[in-house]
Amino acid sequence: MKQKTNWAEKSPSLLNWREKLQEGEVKSEEIVSFYLAKIKEKNPFLNAYLSINSQAIDEARQADREISRAHHKEFLFKKKPLLGLPLAVK
Repeated sequence: MKQKTNWAEKSPSLLNWREKLQEGEVKSEEIVSFYLAKIKEKNPFLNAYLSINSQAIDEARQADREISRAHHKEFLFKKKPLLGLPLAVK
């Protein structure tokens, strides 16, 4: 019998992603691409997403540019705590 994989356990939390972004360990484009791939894989069965932002990758790249230009990333993330993070509205 195949054991179910808990997708949530394999994905970092929002705070973990934010920390990784701030420390430069990951790019927003990588995070968004990761979740878009998961949505593409799972949504045909779950039908959880009615629409997906077609500009998500472009917006992630824009966030990456803003993050890379910031001299004081901790202040940038205090001002924009969700910068570079993908969001879903339920």
